[in-house]
Amino acid sequence: MTIRVEPETINGKKYYSVRKFAQLTNKSEKAIYGLIKKGNAIRKLKADYVLGHPMIPAEELTEFVFTGPGRYPLKDLYKYTEEGLVISIETFTDNNDAT
Repeated sequence: MTIRVEPETINGKKYYSVRKFAQLTNKSEKAIYGLIKKGNAIRKLKADYVLGHPMIPAEELTEFVFTGPGRYPLKDLYKYTEEGLVISIETFTDNNDAT
């Protein structure tokens, strides 16, 4: 089942609410708030506050790099398409084995 979620246009710029962004990325709203406030191993999720509510720019859906959970979060990096589909991207490897 595919969920079609459209961004809202505010002052000519497209945004997702935290709830809609969470639906698109299959994450909890709490996880999205955490990405806004603390970020992941790479960076924070950008958000503009509109009337006291965080609104995530639509381009963050395709530009923000999500990391895997756990001790080595940079092993599993992925992004999303505009339709909410997962795209796996290159993973970082530990090159300490080189001699």
